[in-house]
Amino acid sequence: MRYPKAYPALDQTQNLGLLQGLSGGFKDECEDNPWAFDPIHTWKTYDFRPKTLRSLSPTAVPATPHITAFIAGADPYYDPCLSQLNIGFWTNVKITNHLAAVVISSYLETDHPMCGFFSAELFMRDLTKLNLEYCSAFLVSSLLAFACTIYAAKDAQTLKMSQDFQEEAESLWEVERQADTLPALAGLGLLSVVIASHGKGSVAMRYFEDIADMSRRMRLFDVTDRLTAAEFKTLPVEVQMATAQAAWAAYNHLCLQSIVYWRPPVRIPPALPVPGSGIEEEADAQINMYRKCKVSMAFAYARYHKLLAWTDLLSGIMIRGNCNEAQVLVFHMFLHAIILDIFRPFIQEEKQHGYRAWQAKIQSPEAIFATSLKQLKSLVLCLRKQSPLTGMWHLALQYVATSVLKDIEDPEWKFYFLVCIESYQKMYTQYPILSMAVQGLLTLALRKKALTTGEARDLMDQVPVVPRQPDDAQFILDMDMVLETIEDAKAKSIARSFDDLVLFEEFIENFG
Repeated sequence: MRYPKAYPALDQTQNLGLLQGLSGGFKDECEDNPWAFDPIHTWKTYDFRPKTLRSLSPTAVPATPHITAFIAGADPYYDPCLSQLNIGFWTNVKITNHLAAVVISSYLETDHPMCGFFSAELFMRDLTKLNLEYCSAFLVSSLLAFACTIYAAKDAQTLKMSQDFQEEAESLWEVERQADTLPALAGLGLLSVVIASHGKGSVAMRYFEDIADMSRRMRLFDVTDRLTAAEFKTLPVEVQMATAQAAWAAYNHLCLQSIVYWRPPVRIPPALPVPGSGIEEEADAQINMYRKCKVSMAFAYARYHKLLAWTDLLSGIMIRGNCNEAQVLVFHMFLHAIILDIFRPFIQEEKQHGYRAWQAKIQSPEAIFATSLKQLKSLVLCLRKQSPLTGMWHLALQYVATSVLKDIEDPEWKFYFLVCIESYQKMYTQYPILSMAVQGLLTLALRKKALTTGEARDLMDQVPVVPRQPDDAQFILDMDMVLETIEDAKAKSIARSFDDLVLFEEFIENFG
């Protein structure tokens, strides 16, 4: 197949072991599944800085015996400097130095390679040395709010701490919002994710706008007089390192939110080197921008082929295999989610799950959509073996679950749908807002008459009741409906009709 980096060959028997679980519960180990995610974590070194900056040592994620020991579980901290942490200098929330170091380590291992809101090297130095250049109280509170959410998969008590750190960060932001700094920009990115995961979607949307506004004022992107590569080279080396990292992280974050929340896209990317590549040319991967306007089929095909040509340039560490770090799998998730969005407007809903009609030599929108959907299904099976699960996986779960509901005649639709529901269930503790994703998906299944009311109730009963039940899920759940009406396509709008729909269906079942 052409473009094997974008479309690696899939084992057609990959779900045989898991299919057996539909009648008797899912197997935890999936020992019969040849494509189950390899639990052996192999560590690779990624240098996220421009080549001109790599003379600095250590790197953002240094390949040292200490890091290897941390990954293997023999050392509690990601970096030995965390043993010197004085967390009381940065926050008034009660937390021990040891627990703060552990949860920060968890973040640096799992989500930082994908989010990268700040230079880990410079942040860690200033955090432990009590310097204020690349660290701040606001950034630390935001980071701990985020990190405690991740760590809740191992220790549920940290979820309450996450709420406390979030409230502290929100208070600090009201004081610091007039100061345009790199730590403030990084803190905003982290805080916006935490607030959304805790069920305050409308507030998170305001923070997305704050990120965009600050980035424009700092001339990082989305302005015509953005910071140029020539100006960038005049900055001190450390400032270059921190600025490039913050600019691209904020840009990527807003592009992601454009997909998840259907917010306005970023039209002008940074002109700075992409961290780790040394590339100083402008980015040209603004795939999601066209979705807000009507475009021709020719334009969609052109963007698709440009995207595929770009994947041919990927380095070996970014190629999917039987075992990859989470950031590699998440990258491929976004790649195929974007491809689905490119062609979704040109395909009728009932034809969006027609993979049985796929032919390699026919590049119809339906065939391309089906092929990328197959890749997403494979990724969803891979993620079941990851722990902890990152909230970024929501996009793959949502796209697969909603797509299989388009074709409930397919014998495997329920298998994939339940895999997605089960994966969401594993994430409730860390991301309470995802309970509304499940409720929304069950609502869509009832509308399609794909599930009985009893089945839907049984699955919904597994959603835990928490003191602050989230109810402001602003993210888009139905990517087809959003082309007509944004508000009705949101998870909160769909989820809120679950109870009424169940009562109506039960009335029809009993008296119809």
